[in-house]
Amino acid sequence: IVRMLLTLRYNGFGSGVYLHFSMFNHDCDPNCIKFHPETEEDDDDALRLTSSTSFDSEENDQTTSYSEVRATKFIQKGEALTLQYMNPREVSHATRRTHLMEQHLFDIGSDPPANRKGMELVTNAIPASSATKVATDNEDSSVTTNIEQTLEALEDMMAELLMEPNMSEQIQALELSCEELYLESKELLGNRNHLLLIRILRLQLDAMEAFLKAKESNNGDQNAGESLSLEERGTVTTKFVVSASELCRLQILLLGEHHPDVARTYHDLWKGIGVLLTNHAGKVPDVKLYSNGDNASNSTTDPKSFVEWSKEENRCRKEFERISSLYPRDAVTKQT
Repeated sequence: IVRMLLTLRYNGFGSGVYLHFSMFNHDCDPNCIKFHPETEEDDDDALRLTSSTSFDSEENDQTTSYSEVRATKFIQKGEALTLQYMNPREVSHATRRTHLMEQHLFDIGSDPPANRKGMELVTNAIPASSATKVATDNEDSSVTTNIEQTLEALEDMMAELLMEPNMSEQIQALELSCEELYLESKELLGNRNHLLLIRILRLQLDAMEAFLKAKESNNGDQNAGESLSLEERGTVTTKFVVSASELCRLQILLLGEHHPDVARTYHDLWKGIGVLLTNHAGKVPDVKLYSNGDNASNSTTDPKSFVEWSKEENRCRKEFERISSLYPRDAVTKQT
């Protein structure tokens, strides 16, 4: 019994021990992803094979009771298949090191992988870390720890809000908190590419999407507040598209160009740009997507005409479809 309890404590995934998953080692830069496959497609056909925090309860209801592993990169013959043991994935190296020692009894060392050091830098240095505790006495580690703690509180709040009806105003307030956290964190970290910014932006996008859905479902409900005007919807959608473009850039830096999380963000961009073009009725949206740096398509200029915006919408759709084709749903083994 003691052996079984220790195995569950140090070798378990979530709520159990799995015969096949136990063969996958951890890597901070893994080449595979573990997920619950969907039993049916969403209405918008969005790819949802993510291992990041998800707040869509309906999405979770559509997943199977078993898990799958898919490769997210091209893997050389003889190369080990690896997974990221952390969930959520986007945590600092200091937090990751401590958690993996406590949960799985191995030390990943003081340095993150060379190819992602740039996304771990805080004011141009890798914060101190320890296998036994998060080094909160170090100023740089304290910055990442405080951001993570704030994120966890906002994520918990988001999950609670989605369980209750008529919470659109509270969700909007949470989205504004995410925006403030993003701007403040970028300044404190001194690194516009830090991986924690990915998690903040994803939460902000989820909050904006939930807010818009809540307002749509509240139409006709006198207790739910007024519905959004076309101008108000355009303002939210504009912010959504700008945040999604930055999230896409950061995700590609962290995960590569073939990851399902990137596909989801391309889907968000595709749909968001489509709404902007529809609302502007042939006029050019006054939105700066890529003025602050390189974007996912390595372009340095913003779309300036309606035709260019339409091309960008089409590019995002094609990228979503390209990545989605790498994760075919008919590959799921049907359970009988």
